[in-house]
Amino acid sequence: MKFCKLLQYDLRRGVIRNWTFLFVPVCVVIICISFRQSLLFWQTYGFQNVSASWALYVADFFKGLADVDREGGFQIPVLWMLGLFLPLFITLNYPFRDIKTIGVQLLLRSESRVGWWLAKCVWCLCCTVVYFLLAYGTFAVFCVVWDIPLTLEISGDSIIVLFADTGVMPDVQAVSAGQVILTVLVLPFLTVTALNMLELLLSLIIRPVYSFLACVSLVAAAYAKSPILFPNYANIARSGAFFVTGMDGSLGIAICLAVVVFSVAAGAAVFRRWDILPDYKEL
Repeated sequence: MKFCKLLQYDLRRGVIRNWTFLFVPVCVVIICISFRQSLLFWQTYGFQNVSASWALYVADFFKGLADVDREGGFQIPVLWMLGLFLPLFITLNYPFRDIKTIGVQLLLRSESRVGWWLAKCVWCLCCTVVYFLLAYGTFAVFCVVWDIPLTLEISGDSIIVLFADTGVMPDVQAVSAGQVILTVLVLPFLTVTALNMLELLLSLIIRPVYSFLACVSLVAAAYAKSPILFPNYANIARSGAFFVTGMDGSLGIAICLAVVVFSVAAGAAVFRRWDILPDYKEL
C-alpha cells in the first residue's frame, strides 16, 4: 500500500472523524466572551482608547504567565494551559487505537514500518493545523459578529490591558505586525506541533495516557522560565517582543523544530523494532 493511501486513511479516520475537535470552538467562544467582558470593563474605567482586534483576542489565549519571581503570589495560567493541553488530548489515542483494529492489516499490506510511522507524523501535523484553523477561525467569526477588526494590530493601551492581570507592565508601546505574527501565531503553532510530536514518540515507548501526562508535566514545568523548556515560547507574557528580558523567539523556533525532527527520526527507529502482535493497551 502506498504512503498516499496510508495518509488518506489516517486523515479520514483520525481528522475528519475525530469528534474531539468539537471542543475547540466551544472553548474559544467561552474565552472570547470572557475577554470581551474584560475589555468592556477597562474601557469603562480609564482605557477608552483600547482598540480590540483579532490579534488581541488570540494573544489573550496564549498570554500565559510572567516571571514566577514577581509579586502577587502563585497563579495558574488556566487559558494558556488549556491552549496546550487540548491539542494533546485531540491527538492522544488514534494511532494506537487504530493499530489494534484494521490499522495492523494496513501496516502489514504496506510492508513499510517507516511509511506507516511517517503517515502518523503527517497526520499529527495535520491535526495541529486543523486545531489552529478552528481556533483562529472561531476567533475571526466572533470578531465579525461583534464588529471587531480582523487585523494584526495591537495598540499601546491594548498591550497594557492584555497584561493587566499578570502584575507586570510591558516594555513596549506597540508591536509590529511581524512581531505579532512571530509571537502570537508562529511560536504557539510550533510549540504545539513539537508537543504533539513528542507525545506521539513517547506513545511508542510508554502507554498513550502516560505520554499525555508526561507532556502535560512538561507544560506545567514551564512555569519556570527556562529556554530549555520549549513550551515557554508559546507564553506571550515571556516574549522578547513585549519585554526586554523576554525570551528570544528565533531560539524558540530552532528548539521546537529540533524537537519535531528528533521525534520523527527517533520514532522511526523505535517503530522498526516495535512488536505489533501482542495486544496493546491504549491506556
